[in-house]
Amino acid sequence: MKTAVLYLILIFLVFAGRFFPYAGFFIPVVLVLPLLVEKDVRLGLSKFSGITAGILASVPFFPFLTSVFNLSVFLQAFFEEVFFRAYLQEKVIKKTGVHTGIVLTSLLFVVPHLINSFSLLSALTFFPSVVFGYLFFYFRSVWAPAVFHYFSNLFFIQNSDILTDVLG
Repeated sequence: MKTAVLYLILIFLVFAGRFFPYAGFFIPVVLVLPLLVEKDVRLGLSKFSGITAGILASVPFFPFLTSVFNLSVFLQAFFEEVFFRAYLQEKVIKKTGVHTGIVLTSLLFVVPHLINSFSLLSALTFFPSVVFGYLFFYFRSVWAPAVFHYFSNLFFIQNSDILTDVLG
């Protein structure tokens, strides 16, 4: 299946989810669909150094977290990393090179976040996305960006009132 088509389906479902809540149930399916339809998606799940890298990259968040266990937040982060890093970023890097590919993938990562909530905070997801991209590129494991993404999301969820006050 063409990469652009999968991405457009994802964007459509995120947009539709704003009006039809059940559309959101199909988003995880689209995020993991590349695993079923593409032969060259490599997650690097056996590279456990990615878990360590993700945890070490997340250390600055730890003092601000009140709990660290939330399965639904982890699954969301993991599925997004499967789609955006292991699938989409790899395709974009092959066409544009590493640094440009990571930046372009990060811009594509921001779009569904802006559709979900058109705000400065959503636009700022670009910066952690760049970190996710480099973590995946250097560690060749989806664990590294997924763990960092998980702790980033927990930090945002648990501190969203403060962040919203500061950033508007």
